[in-house]
Amino acid sequence: MAQFNMDIGAGTVQTLGFAGQIFTGCLNGFQAFQKAQDLGRDALQLQITLEWTRSRLDMWGTLWGLERQEHLKDIRFRQFGMMALNHLVYINYCLEDFKTMDDIFPTLGDASKYASTPAVSLARLSKSAEVTPDEMDALRYKMEQLQVNAAGKEKVKWALQDGKALRMAETVKAMVEDLYTQFPPPAAETNAIVKNAYAASDSLDTLDDAANSSSSGPELASLCKFKAENIRLHLEKRSDKLQSTDPERRSDVLAETQMHKRADGTQNENRWLGRYREDGVSYSIPVLTEHKTVQGNVMTTSPIDNRIRNVARLLSMESKPAELRTLNCLGVTIGHSVPRTYRFIYELKSKTFFTLADCLRTPTEKNLNGLHRDKWPLEQKFNLAKQIARAVQYFHLAGWLHKGLRSSNIIFCADNEALIDLSEPYIIGFDYSRGEFARYETETVETTDDVEIAANAFRHPDTQGPPTDRSQFERKFDIYSLGMVLLDIGSKRSVPNLKEKFNKMPDRAPWAAEGFRDWLLVDAIDSNVTGLAARMGSKYADVVKTCLRGKFAESHKGDANVAFYLEILRQLQLCRV
Repeated sequence: MAQFNMDIGAGTVQTLGFAGQIFTGCLNGFQAFQKAQDLGRDALQLQITLEWTRSRLDMWGTLWGLERQEHLKDIRFRQFGMMALNHLVYINYCLEDFKTMDDIFPTLGDASKYASTPAVSLARLSKSAEVTPDEMDALRYKMEQLQVNAAGKEKVKWALQDGKALRMAETVKAMVEDLYTQFPPPAAETNAIVKNAYAASDSLDTLDDAANSSSSGPELASLCKFKAENIRLHLEKRSDKLQSTDPERRSDVLAETQMHKRADGTQNENRWLGRYREDGVSYSIPVLTEHKTVQGNVMTTSPIDNRIRNVARLLSMESKPAELRTLNCLGVTIGHSVPRTYRFIYELKSKTFFTLADCLRTPTEKNLNGLHRDKWPLEQKFNLAKQIARAVQYFHLAGWLHKGLRSSNIIFCADNEALIDLSEPYIIGFDYSRGEFARYETETVETTDDVEIAANAFRHPDTQGPPTDRSQFERKFDIYSLGMVLLDIGSKRSVPNLKEKFNKMPDRAPWAAEGFRDWLLVDAIDSNVTGLAARMGSKYADVVKTCLRGKFAESHKGDANVAFYLEILRQLQLCRV
């Protein structure tokens, strides 16, 4: 098409600027079909397919910044954007005039034929018709007249009778995937789930529909199933739809052999390596057990006991999202004496494990001041950071708070240090974890032992101090801890070492959490104290500061999931060697 090769002039820029309006019109076009709630089960597959496609298109346009005109700053869009614009026009017409879709553009039939080959379908659509100025004016008029009303339901009812609706949905889905293939946004990866209405829902019926539909795809289905289970576990009356089973195990199934040793040779009294023997099975499974001791009498119906059982149930689900980066939980043993001891049992993929804190530590004389932490290649560190950030995003999408994210709670399964794979991290340390809205299950973190006192360096200032002064735990506190883990990965000094350095500075109190954060943000992160920007790049350093400030969710129309993706996870994806 001649339009594809036109010079970058005022007319082209003005035309491409209209992409934002067309994009918004596309998103509106999905609403007529998504609001058809009374059409029965026959429409479910259509609705889920359309919502998946809408969220993919929404994320594509968001990453390009269409509504804010940011796409005009990108040379690729300025030169070749008419291809994408034509595609959006076709999607608009297809959604708006659905009942006559075969008469709008004959090329729509060709598009469905080539749905399995995006390159061919996009090229064919792009060359089959031009978007003339008259057509653009007509489209603008249609955008103004676009309304979501009862007529949309009638269209769907009519179309469901002969399958045209599903064929249309698949055609539009293929078109959106074409946009990603032929016109990828300026980001390494995309995640449409953060904008998917089914994933964001708290309705059990909606989550169940998405979890059990073949149209959802494995990623959306597993997240919705997991989130639904999390909600059901916290209902006053549990239903028979629970996917998990009672996690309590007898103590005799566990044969613990030794305490786990840290890299410095000290033993961790709360973590043991052992073997798990199932009933009637002669072989045993290597396991990690994490101990949690609760002082005083604990009733079986108490919030603490319920919370621990709920956590074990969720961690034991076979279909839980892989993005959570959790080990398979084989159950929990419960000692009924005083104090009560709980032991989470995790299946290991090796004979032993190493924590991230162990991996980042180089036990040599040169490391006495926390220096020389360059053991791992930069690309592996970037990949590790993305994996952990994505896990935090999925915890929050599922309505779950970890409450204990730090380097010692991220592990790697390996028989020896030489076999550690940084691309396979697993998150443990769920002894205080709970559902986001289960505030009645909140348990105050005890900071009486050396391990918990040291962990304060990773905790948000509002979660420290006397119990009466602490805030209710919320997402931004997990994100703060994520920022500290990212700092630990990239800094030339460990986070505990930075805390020690801060405490030794003149006129400092023994420990001031708020002052520590301010010192990191104002001085340490941008200076040679951490060397973070020099070692990991300015974009990575900015992500760490974003996590520590905790104010990013105020943008993006208040959508915390989108804000997290755009300002943290996506920025990490853009960190490249």
